[in-house]
Amino acid sequence: MKKLYILPALCFLGFSAYAQNLINDGGTINIAAGATISLTSNFNNLNAGNVNNQGTLEVAGNFEAADASNQTGTGIYRFNGTNNPQMLTIGTGEISSIELDNPLGLELQSDVNGVNSLNFINGHIISGPNTLTMTTVNNAVLGASNNRFLVCGDNGLLKYNNVGTGDTAFFPIGYSVGNYNPAWLVNSGTEDNFSAQVFNNVLQNGLSGAPLADDYLVNRTWDIQEDVDGGSIPAITLQWNQSHQRANFTGASAGIVNYSDINSSWNLLQNLGNVTGNEPFTISRSYTQPQLNLGAFIIGQIGSPTVTPESVGETLTDANMSCSPNPAAGGNMIQVTAIALANKAISIKLYDLAGREVASDTKTASPKGSMPFTIPHLTPGMYLLNLSAGEGSYSTKVIVE
Repeated sequence: MKKLYILPALCFLGFSAYAQNLINDGGTINIAAGATISLTSNFNNLNAGNVNNQGTLEVAGNFEAADASNQTGTGIYRFNGTNNPQMLTIGTGEISSIELDNPLGLELQSDVNGVNSLNFINGHIISGPNTLTMTTVNNAVLGASNNRFLVCGDNGLLKYNNVGTGDTAFFPIGYSVGNYNPAWLVNSGTEDNFSAQVFNNVLQNGLSGAPLADDYLVNRTWDIQEDVDGGSIPAITLQWNQSHQRANFTGASAGIVNYSDINSSWNLLQNLGNVTGNEPFTISRSYTQPQLNLGAFIIGQIGSPTVTPESVGETLTDANMSCSPNPAAGGNMIQVTAIALANKAISIKLYDLAGREVASDTKTASPKGSMPFTIPHLTPGMYLLNLSAGEGSYSTKVIVE
């Protein structure tokens, strides 16, 4: 294959097609708005070369930009090969807008920064150990689906810079081709940079250690990080399919669980009720105060050995549920009330701080949503009382004296 070298400045005003490898050796290529360069082979931007792209650069081969080279402008870089996966290498520069139309995918050979728009038409982006960084947040990623997303199984990351109050960062990620587990983050706190990846397992120490044997989990771990801890107030949504669930996970009394580096354990953030409907399933958790401890997130059921009912920096007490007296003495009866469950058949479960069920009962709530429950003779301490009926589920802390 011949190589075409560009040394002086060239300006493209219309459509140009090249069958050769195109090498910009320190020159400047100007692609005007509405113009397209179409390459059926490779492109190399070398020796401080500059591509000022206001139009479209189509590349069917590999794209390599060396250190000190630049890709300026807001134009589209369309990767539309058909015979092989394509390779993308960016040195110290950036690339504005990526459009993927290759069923065999695009493989990142370096970190890729400065992306304002990412459009999936066909194929996956394989990140390897690299990070793809978006500089635009809302509606910046288009076309993602269960067969078009960023594969980050080798510790790759999708990152958004400057996620401010009210912004929604969409992470179309999966640990491998065929396993799509996207996440969404809405920030209502201090502006920050957020990154995400997903792993095919749940580990003892969040992001390390031996796999957990707990079967009441979704077999995925989402690692969601912020650059500066402590200011964000995120709402997090996670998605999975039935095939990603472990054997005993039914979706009843499910919660998003975060690994706490503070006390080195998984902690229940909130009982979010029963997961219903058809796959793909989603579950969302909204924080109410700035967080110091993002990181590993999983989905589990209350009563799972992994899910402990004591949270870190959050309250499990539901404003729509109460019990009296509280504290309560073992062997005594308490009155439990959840007005939203009035006249319904209620499943009552009491858990210890290890997530073990220590008592249960079934009652029919009164027209005011109240019902009696006898506290068994237990070791004094804090417990979690859960009421559930259909899709309604409420939890509160109970202290046993």
